[in-house]
Amino acid sequence: MGVEVESMGVGEDEGAKAIFKAIFVRLDRCLGCRQCEISCALEHSKTKDLYKAVWERPGPRQRVRVVRESMEYYPLRCFHCEDPPCVSACISGAMQVEVGTGRVVNDLKRCVGCWMCVMVCPYGVIQRHEDSRVALKCDRCPDQEEPACVRDCPTGALIAKPAVPKHALEPLMGSGMEAGEVR
Repeated sequence: MGVEVESMGVGEDEGAKAIFKAIFVRLDRCLGCRQCEISCALEHSKTKDLYKAVWERPGPRQRVRVVRESMEYYPLRCFHCEDPPCVSACISGAMQVEVGTGRVVNDLKRCVGCWMCVMVCPYGVIQRHEDSRVALKCDRCPDQEEPACVRDCPTGALIAKPAVPKHALEPLMGSGMEAGEVR
């Protein structure tokens, strides 16, 4: 059972229902196959067709990337920080925190390509799309029931679980319950 909240996000209809899902990684299952990168790029393409997307201009770009640390691989994507430095640094107001969910979203129509968000992101997950001069980051595929990277991961290394907004946890703080624990 997910936490259903009113979504007043960028580019969404007011009153639309949304369940914000957090993406978790099972490091022991990630093989570094990069299927999550392909699925993400395809999901954000115009045609949503692998063969046609190759010819799109500007070309589709993934918002997740697989990195290797020592002998382990893991997909790196936006963590949707509680106090996101990218939102504070954004000079055009394109980076915003979605009301009700806490999801960090980028309004591509307002993005001026100054790259301030890229420079201040502590995880290095915001990318520059040079062709269209906009910043790209994981949006958790808001039009899909499940993010494309999670849906298509062949080993089940990525899982999506409903995220509980911080304001919903505040009454539990000091009650002896752990964050995320459900009674």
